[in-house]
Amino acid sequence: MAGRIGIKRLTDQRNAFKHTAAMPSAQTVSQARADTAQFFEDNTPRVFRTAFSDIDMVDLVPQPNTRGKLHESVAQEAAGNRVEAMAWLVEAFDELLSTASSPSSFRSTPFSFGTNISYPLSKYDVAKILRQPRDQDRRMPLRGASNLAEEYVALRESVVALQRGARLTALGIDYSEYWRFNSLTPGVYRRNQHSKAEISAAPNYSPDADEYAYCQHFVIASALRIAEAMALRRPPSWEA
Repeated sequence: MAGRIGIKRLTDQRNAFKHTAAMPSAQTVSQARADTAQFFEDNTPRVFRTAFSDIDMVDLVPQPNTRGKLHESVAQEAAGNRVEAMAWLVEAFDELLSTASSPSSFRSTPFSFGTNISYPLSKYDVAKILRQPRDQDRRMPLRGASNLAEEYVALRESVVALQRGARLTALGIDYSEYWRFNSLTPGVYRRNQHSKAEISAAPNYSPDADEYAYCQHFVIASALRIAEAMALRRPPSWEA
């Protein structure tokens, strides 16, 4: 491999710092960074047959659908469409969480905590269903159907939020990091599974490059953590 002199220089400085507490100078640290970068740039093509600059953490994501959406996000970011890039990150994470936590007709999952409500009714539709022919009966509470519909929708939204938090926690995803991701990304909605995604964001929504990088890293780290959690679902040896 190339770069032996630079790596030896780095190793010597590392040993001096570790064993004799010799504090490296700013110039030494800068030189070490340059030596390390040069080592990877020179040797990555020799070992992996690809340029070091072409390596992308997205390629480490083992879930193919999530990886595909992450690549779409990268393409949109490269084209200067950061809002669309952020939306693809939302889609990637939703795909990831849905695959890991949604029960199927063939196998249950310990990470589901109940079924999903994919297309919830609005409170107005719920009120229409609750209204009975004798809705004007004086013995019934005033606006009883409407009030009950509002309570039902509020309860449903609370349960859905708790369900999502339980799923994240069970899969080992830090909820505060998810909250940060959620606060940086736009809303993405589909009227049904075949419709085009609709992006909802504030008029002044304009995430910067660091915020995009944080959200991308969060999805990649979540994908790797979920892959690790799913691997533990293998059956016991006596049932295999």
